[in-house]
Amino acid sequence: MEFDLGEIVGSDIQGHVAANFFQKSLMSEIEGEKGIREIVINLSGVSYVDSMTLGALVSFRSDMKKRGKEVILKNPRGGVRKKIQIIRFDKLFKIT
Repeated sequence: MEFDLGEIVGSDIQGHVAANFFQKSLMSEIEGEKGIREIVINLSGVSYVDSMTLGALVSFRSDMKKRGKEVILKNPRGGVRKKIQIIRFDKLFKIT
């Protein structure tokens, strides 16, 4: 599911997330989009992320930063939130 608020584009992700699906789906959502400054990834429905997906998030953030866009992680829950805290993603991402 995708939502677009002009300068902000977002994506809701559900269940277990695999790195290759994650990168492809996010990149396809923002391809050709002009004027987007923020990308909000809603993690409230994500129950598990593997280390490759976390690496893909860092890579995606780096690509977006080069394009002048901020990646925001929204509503990580349970084990996903704990993993994000342990690896100090709050130093790289805005987490809401």
